Amino acid sequence: MPEQVKGRTKKMVLFRGPEVTVENPTEDFLKEILSKDAEFWKEGSGDSTLVYSGHDESLMFFKDDPYGIFIMSLPNYLCPYYPDKKNEKTYHRVGGEPLQVSTACYSTQEEAEKIILEFNRSGKILGFENWVDMYDELIEYDDEFFPDDKK
Repeated sequence: MPEQVKGRTKKMVLFRGPEVTVENPTEDFLKEILSKDAEFWKEGSGDSTLVYSGHDESLMFFKDDPYGIFIMSLPNYLCPYYPDKKNEKTYHRVGGEPLQVSTACYSTQEEAEKIILEFNRSGKILGFENWVDMYDELIEYDDEFFPDDKK
């Protein structure tokens, strides 16, 4: 439960990442996480989340080379959309399972920092009017997309 500060509830943000869980992460901590190379994001669950207390939404994110940083708002599965980028299907393993994503939904380091740091500060999502449900609007989910998956 978030602690009370002078009659109001103090914000509580929980970061869950491949290596660590942190309450109320600092901006420097988040910048350090976002600057890690793509190999870091292949460890553990393969992603990170920021959960802001009192909000229904959280942010899931990870980095893939050469595309950038993928961010998804949960539970509504909306992602930043950059129409100037090529829309191709790729995937990243989250929890050991391949998550299909559009290359047009990857943010640059700078864009990702702005979005994630603002969410960490305020619980608000910057540029939300440019976010889309990539499965409804950009790519069609395909069970056959993963030819290297032999289970």
